[in-house]
Amino acid sequence: MVRATGAEQRMLTFDRMTGVQRPARRNPPSAPAKQQLGQALAGVGLAITVVAIVVWLGVALATGGDELLAGSPDQLGYVEVIVRQGDTLWGLAQRHGPKHRDIRETIDRIRRLNGLEARANIQPGERLMIPTR
Repeated sequence: MVRATGAEQRMLTFDRMTGVQRPARRNPPSAPAKQQLGQALAGVGLAITVVAIVVWLGVALATGGDELLAGSPDQLGYVEVIVRQGDTLWGLAQRHGPKHRDIRETIDRIRRLNGLEARANIQPGERLMIPTR
């Protein structure tokens, strides 16, 4: 058998079952190499995330995006209402709540959202959050 030397030399292993020499398998990457690769990928992911946030903020500020940054009431799913004299939860739910939902369910949601479970009345001047969807 002729052995290669220098750059051509390869590791050979002896297969006991077949009695044949074959090229040895390369060892899988060591734990430190895997850790370095994971850290490198995490760094790239972080950089992409930061760039995306900066671009989003740039677009929001360039377009005067108060609604984009804060969210419109419809996007947020509620609207803030100041209670006036004579307002009722039923009336507020009808006026501002979702049209496709049972009004009693909307009133229950208003009560839970505003911590009104313990009291029956609302007072003029109160600020209430009314779900819109």
